[in-house]
Amino acid sequence: MFTPRDILDEVKAQPFSPFQIALSDGQVFDVVHPDQAMVTRGHVVLGVPPEATENGGVFETTVKLAILHITELRPLRRRARSRKK
Repeated sequence: MFTPRDILDEVKAQPFSPFQIALSDGQVFDVVHPDQAMVTRGHVVLGVPPEATENGGVFETTVKLAILHITELRPLRRRARSRKK
């Protein structure tokens, strides 16, 4: 079981490393920037970016995740960027 402190430690880590939050129902959320997550006593509120574009930190919406249902925090594996020739 995770505590708010466990999640806050991950969000505030220096240097920040992107990670995923896995929930008991199988959903997975990527946290790619520390400003994306707000931790409260019982929830994590995540900003959800638009899928197709990067728009300077403006989120499409938010999602509220109950800490009770968080089953795993794992490093986010980023895809290697292809080089333009």
